[in-house]
Amino acid sequence: MTGMHAKTYTVTDAIPWLTPATRKWIYGIISAVIVLLTIYGVLTDNTAPAWLGLASAIVGNSIAFVNVPTARDENTIQPQQPDIAP
Repeated sequence: MTGMHAKTYTVTDAIPWLTPATRKWIYGIISAVIVLLTIYGVLTDNTAPAWLGLASAIVGNSIAFVNVPTARDENTIQPQQPDIAP
């Protein structure tokens, strides 16, 4: 029977240039910017971790959002059946 396997979606399906290496680079840039803003007094030592967490959550959730398929294609995505023991 064909079409029984679920298609695996990756973030590169939605945004081809957003590879794992690019995502690592983005997180590194965010961290460096937060450190520089703290050094130059734009952010305080107390607020820098909160801004880093916010920036990481926005980027991480954005990547997750584009990684999740929006329409179900019955030929490629199969619903998972719960494993129910008698």
